[in-house]
Amino acid sequence: MLFDDYNKIDLTLLPLEELDNYLKGDKLIKVLIDKDCRIKRDIVPTDIDYHVRKPSAREYDDCCNEFWNVTPYVIKGLCRKEILFAIDILIRLFAMSC
Repeated sequence: MLFDDYNKIDLTLLPLEELDNYLKGDKLIKVLIDKDCRIKRDIVPTDIDYHVRKPSAREYDDCCNEFWNVTPYVIKGLCRKEILFAIDILIRLFAMSC
């Protein structure tokens, strides 16, 4: 919702049966109004789930190995003039969550 003063909120309406699961999901939730007192605990918004952590040595090695094993597929695709294949592999390389 966008208000006249250009403040924006995300309004979420959901069935009562899903309330507990919703509150356990994203930790950036801020409840503005609980007029029926259905939420029994204080909810403090936190971005802890979005903090980037340093990978372990094993995770780093696995990521590097995956990169060096998949990179030649991009070159092969380009040499074979299979541009869509090369782009797909390149996108997968950029999307690696290492």
